[in-house]
This record gives sequence, structure tokens and C-alpha cells, in this order.
Amino acid sequence: MIDRYEGTDAKFRDKRVSSENVSIGKVIYRKGAFCGPRIQQDCQILVLHSGQFKLRIDKKTRVVDAGQVILLMPGHREFFRFSRSAESYHTWCSVSPKIVPKALREKLNKAPKTVSNSETLDRLFGVVFSLDPKRSLFTGGLIESLSLTMLWEYIDLTASPEEDPSIDTHYAKAISYMEAHYKDCDCLEKALSRSGVSRTSLASKFKQFEGLTPSRYLWRLRTEKGIGMLADTGLTAAEIAFRCGFRNPYHFSRKVSELHGASPREIRRRSWSSQ
Repeated sequence: MIDRYEGTDAKFRDKRVSSENVSIGKVIYRKGAFCGPRIQQDCQILVLHSGQFKLRIDKKTRVVDAGQVILLMPGHREFFRFSRSAESYHTWCSVSPKIVPKALREKLNKAPKTVSNSETLDRLFGVVFSLDPKRSLFTGGLIESLSLTMLWEYIDLTASPEEDPSIDTHYAKAISYMEAHYKDCDCLEKALSRSGVSRTSLASKFKQFEGLTPSRYLWRLRTEKGIGMLADTGLTAAEIAFRCGFRNPYHFSRKVSELHGASPREIRRRSWSSQ
């Protein structure tokens, strides 16, 4: 597969993993850099972690902000212009159409072109970047399988509860934002902004659907995420607390005890002893 990027001022490409049909990597572009024009050849998702860029696809221009994932499909002319005020860091997964199953390709063609990033997608990139392509003859197949999993994760992210007519769209927008950004200190305020309604109205919707205020829902979400990490990782409780947006380890421990009646240490002991 040929890399058709033509650009300037790439600060670094510190990791790139590839097979015959897949290219996955990460790059930082300096302020004001550009990339393109090019004709997209692959099914590609691009995750912007910091900075911003304007992307012209054919005759339409869109702005992509940090925390968003954009889907690029074959046959379109693309030109990227990166932020003039900050460096822009992104990861990408580019997959040759010939290995994308028909059902997945059809869903990608119909999917929205941008979604919010997810923890699952970040973890999948992390797994790929941990691989050594030269480790064995089968690593290429593993890379290709993981790349297709990333595309399916993108599709799953677009299957938002906002599309369910039985669910209030303002509430669903706030929930979706919290799920993707629960660790951020300004998560609650941005979720309110994303919902498009007043603070009082959003609180009423959360009371209706969750029986909780938005703030209590967010702390419960952070606690549940932390409990999952206690079971699935070897990170200390303090590390988990900060990764999940808690003020300090004691706050995390108190919330865990309130929700499950046990300390983080006890929950980890139970989980690991049952494995």
C-alpha cells in the first residue's frame, strides 16, 4: 500500500505499524502545516488528540477539533490545513478496501463522518503500537484484524442512543459526551453545552431517565470506570483515581465504598482471586 501524503512540517512520526494492506501510525504537525492534496485510496479513520485542522473533502470544508474521529473513504480529494496556533497530534488507521468486508464497507459508506473519540479506540491503537511487525509471520494478520476492529468500533460509536426516538436527544447528547470525556475536569460543563438545553432542563431529564443529577451520574460513571480498571489492570488505586477524573485517591476510595460497600483493594482482591 502506498502512502500518498504530501505535506510539510511534520514534527515527528514516532511510530508506524503496517502490513501489506494496513498502515497505522501517529504524527505531530507543526503550526500552520498542511497535508495534501491527495486522492484517498483507503478506508481510514483519523483521531485528533490535540490541536485542530480544517479538512477540505472535494468541495466541502469541515473543522475537526481535538477529541474527534473523522472517517475518510476512497475516491475523494482531500486537503488538510493544520492549526496556526498550536501543534496538532493525531493517530490514524488506514485500511485497503480489498480486506474490508462488504457489510462493514456498506455501513462505513452510510456512517456520519465524525464522532467523538472513545477509550476503546485509544486502547486498540495502544495494542497495535505495542506490536513488533517483525516478531513473526502472523503479526501482519493480527495488525489487519485489529484495524478492522477499529473500523467496527467507529461504526459502534455512530450507533448513538440519540438516534432512538424513545430517548430524549438532549439527554442522549450529554450521556454520549460524558462517556467519551468522563476523565476531563470540565466534562460536566461541556456535556451541558453539548446537550443544547439549560442546566435546569438537563437536570430534569437526568432525574427522569437516571434518577440522578448530572453531577452524581458523572461521579458514578467515573467510579464504575475505575472499578473496571481495578479488575482489568495492575495500576494502583491512586493512578486509577487520577485517570478517571477524581480529585484524589481518597475521593475515589470513598465513591467505590459508597457504590459497592468495599474498598478498592478488596474489590481488586475479589476480582483477581476469582480468575
